[in-house]
Amino acid sequence: MQTGSNWWLPTIYMPEMNGLELYRQIKDEQSDMRFIFITGYSNQEETSRYISEPQTELLQKPFRSQNLAVKVRELLNQDRPNINN
Repeated sequence: MQTGSNWWLPTIYMPEMNGLELYRQIKDEQSDMRFIFITGYSNQEETSRYISEPQTELLQKPFRSQNLAVKVRELLNQDRPNINN
């Protein structure tokens, strides 16, 4: 049983590695980790690679705190059973 929320909020472009490399490295060690990638770039081909991965969301900069809260809720609700069905 998971008792906490395990998620990261990395940017897509970082100095040492990109966000997808970070995602894969961490997912190899902790498969339950979830990611919300942030980016200021609008290259759809590039960003679509990130949201095609399981347990990921993408948030375009600039964003409001409400948008971040919505993405966090969406991410945490993934893989949860729907009690309305």
